[in-house]
Amino acid sequence: MISAIVITNNSELSLRDTLRSLDWVREIVVVDDLSSDRTGQIASEFPNVRFTSKPMLDFGEQKQFALNLASHDWVISVDSDEQVPSELRDEILGVISRPDAADGYYVPIRNYIFGAWLRHGGLYPCHVLRLFRKSKAGFFGRVHEKVVVNGNCSYLEHDLIHHGTRDIAHYFQKSHLYTSLMAHELYEKGRRVSAANALVCFCLKPMYYFVRRYILQQGFLDGWRGFVLAVFTSMTVFTFHAKLYEMQLAPESRNPNYNQAL
Repeated sequence: MISAIVITNNSELSLRDTLRSLDWVREIVVVDDLSSDRTGQIASEFPNVRFTSKPMLDFGEQKQFALNLASHDWVISVDSDEQVPSELRDEILGVISRPDAADGYYVPIRNYIFGAWLRHGGLYPCHVLRLFRKSKAGFFGRVHEKVVVNGNCSYLEHDLIHHGTRDIAHYFQKSHLYTSLMAHELYEKGRRVSAANALVCFCLKPMYYFVRRYILQQGFLDGWRGFVLAVFTSMTVFTFHAKLYEMQLAPESRNPNYNQAL
């Protein structure tokens, strides 16, 4: 048997599709960050959902809280804007039934951004550890959290579908949260922007990330979407360094607002 864990915040636009794709899972643990939309109502439509509200401190802590609530040892972690297609479902059920199953499995993510599947720019194949034994795993990291498995891991073949960014407005909505979290994490680690590294932080690093995504990783093959995403990636690097510098100047800015859409 298997549990799924999902964390949400104002996820009404995508949550129903996510939960429908998990109708084969015995238990779905949904931990919600005080949504103000219909997230809770949508979750209540599914009999296999255990719904809990909890203010989010950070992504890793929120997912670990959800993991602790899971009843079964096998767990799949799915974001509220992702779906598990039938091919992946069948593959998961097959591997967890094997006596020689690994302790964790990396799953390829198929990212749909601005309405299309982006196959280049380092976005595909992108393997993320999503299926694991609860007894041997834990979440770590404030933002871009990771699962660490104390055991052997392997890879699944079929894709998990991720509709992460609907349009440009949605990108900037999410970017505001993620850049604040990244800046706060760097601040806690003692990183600072100074006269000695300002050129690197605000010019060289953003340029490097654009060149890497658009040219080295062939993002240009994804057309206008690849170009826009490469520019936005560069802007993200610039922005979280700017927010880090702002934290150095203004102590009140060191408390990021987590009550944003996931």
